[in-house]
Amino acid sequence: MSKNARACRLFTTVLLAAILARAGAEPVYQVISDTYTITGRTRQSVIKAIIGPAEGREFASVEEINSFTTLRQKKLDNLRSFKSSSVSASFGAEEAGVVPVSLETAITDGTAFVPIPYLFYNSNEGFMAGLVANAPNVLGTLQNLTAMGLYAAPPR
Repeated sequence: MSKNARACRLFTTVLLAAILARAGAEPVYQVISDTYTITGRTRQSVIKAIIGPAEGREFASVEEINSFTTLRQKKLDNLRSFKSSSVSASFGAEEAGVVPVSLETAITDGTAFVPIPYLFYNSNEGFMAGLVANAPNVLGTLQNLTAMGLYAAPPR
């Protein structure tokens, strides 16, 4: 082997060792708890099914955790069922290369019931009155219930 080949091989080995040592020195961020604070009738199991479980997940950096919490926040916002919602992460002290992370999801339910009355008169049909009612998040399932009633009094 020539001198240049040995020098190149030595340089590559040292560079690879430095990269691996640097990669091994970074702590791993692991989610140890995923808690929910829900004000209203929404069920925790429904929220977990939508945004997914987080306990036990590992991340390589704080940026990855911030990206994960932002994604969860967007999923909650896209439901458009809550008055307010937030997702935050808190970090514990590093132990044996693992930083414990606690995720906190806080939700406040939105409007409970929206009745919309209407009435009109038509010379052919007569007087008509009705009510459209929307009940969002029925029984905490994030499903909406819409009911409509109509009363008609024909002209004489």
